Amino acid sequence: MQLPKINLCYYPTSVFLLDDNRKFLNIIDLHLSKQMPIIFHSSSSEASDFFDKKYEPSYFFEQCISSNEETYIDRFTQSINIRNIHKVIYNPLRFSEVSILVIDYAMPEINGLEFSRHLRQKNPLIKIIMLTGEADRVLAIEAFNEGSIDKFIMKSTPNLDEVLLQAIKEQQIKYFFALSEKCFSNIKQSKGILNLLNDPAFIELFSKIYSEYHIAEYYLMDEQGSFLLLTADGHPSWLSIKNEQEINNYYEYGLLEQAPENVINALKTKQGILYFHTENDLQAPPSAWNKYLHPAKSLVGKETYYYAYIDNPKAYDIEPDKITSYEQYLDQLD
Repeated sequence: MQLPKINLCYYPTSVFLLDDNRKFLNIIDLHLSKQMPIIFHSSSSEASDFFDKKYEPSYFFEQCISSNEETYIDRFTQSINIRNIHKVIYNPLRFSEVSILVIDYAMPEINGLEFSRHLRQKNPLIKIIMLTGEADRVLAIEAFNEGSIDKFIMKSTPNLDEVLLQAIKEQQIKYFFALSEKCFSNIKQSKGILNLLNDPAFIELFSKIYSEYHIAEYYLMDEQGSFLLLTADGHPSWLSIKNEQEINNYYEYGLLEQAPENVINALKTKQGILYFHTENDLQAPPSAWNKYLHPAKSLVGKETYYYAYIDNPKAYDIEPDKITSYEQYLDQLD
């Protein structure tokens, strides 16, 4: 599967489906519930109560933001600690985050458009898919053009369950892209990360790994563009990537500090790259770099990169016992 974009992170999230037709809800439940967590509601007043009083979104970047008040120039700044992004994996409720609202237009208490407008004010990042009949098509187009909804689908659409599933997957990616956009302005040297994440060559490589190894979650780990990847059962792997200048910097530092000869040779010939998972790893002296050295391959995109896919769950300590995997979460829902 070719991913359209690579975000700062991605993990499966929940879908909120609101429709007063219980028969329709049962049909969708039958077709989609095994694919993703879905919250079903047939009452718009109960749904409104859920979003207004019970549900509070928890965005991944909130725990990564640090604020500094620079009083001497009367300025308030924020920055992102990229290495904190992946700590979301220790939150067992991350999959209950609602990224998508699927709503029927025609409901007795409050129509879908009015509900969407209200929710958009409270939670502007949530993606809204409206289901509508032929008679309400014009209203749906107007709602899309004004930004109250992100997509509309006719209920009469053939293979509606398949079309809806595809639309949900597309909007979930866009949801995480919107969250990522809020981070980029706070990340130092974000231009370099943006160049990599939007490089077609990297997107193709990432998409291939994503599909081949059945990745369910991914998290940006550093400003070079390395990622932590998790399968649905919680199996970890890493994609480390660096450009030529970054490898040369390590080579020169390792040469100066007398790193092992095999490490020096690997960095010099670009046949190996270093990946440090934690801040403590980064403090390791060059004499201990063998532990962090991995065979590298080249990737030619907008510039030349070198990458290593590290499919060894014991390569780095991520405290697996503290992680609730996506499969475990789905099992708990049954």
